[in-house]
Amino acid sequence: MKKNILLLSMIIIVAFIGYSLLTANQKKSEAFLNRYELQSLSVVEIINYLEQKTDEPLGFNASVTSTQLLLSDENDAVELDLPTDLFYLSVAPFINQTHPCATHSLVTCTGELQNETLRVLITDSDTDEIILDQDIVTSPKGFAGLWLPSGRNIEMTITYKGFVATKQLSTFEINDTCETTMQLS
Repeated sequence: MKKNILLLSMIIIVAFIGYSLLTANQKKSEAFLNRYELQSLSVVEIINYLEQKTDEPLGFNASVTSTQLLLSDENDAVELDLPTDLFYLSVAPFINQTHPCATHSLVTCTGELQNETLRVLITDSDTDEIILDQDIVTSPKGFAGLWLPSGRNIEMTITYKGFVATKQLSTFEINDTCETTMQLS
């Protein structure tokens, strides 16, 4: 009987500590999002907004992994989960200059083709299903942010003013969110 009471007491204490930590993390996240006026946006909307923004406050950082949006400043860090059925891929095709990148930074990554219209065709490599076939305007930072179905092998073809680049990519949790190696020729 004493063992059961002790075990029950320990479970209640652990549950209380877990709940307290969760509540504290939620309040910290809410305060962070309020500070940067992002509180009313979904994680998808935050990423789309930050991909277009060029005047982030000094010390503010935002990057996208295959599963989370990571936000931080000098004082706090916040992790927001991405929708499990979507994969965010930010693409900066280039003609002359690029930079190596794996995890896309919504603040520091810049590409060569800024505010330019690209024709983007994405097909599922396993089924030949067309996932995307449209004109996309790159951001002021030179990236085209794409929300794609997760868990797919894809072929992406980008056309720009007669130049073309094609690449095989994937949208699984192990894959990069920043694509800067597609040289248009």
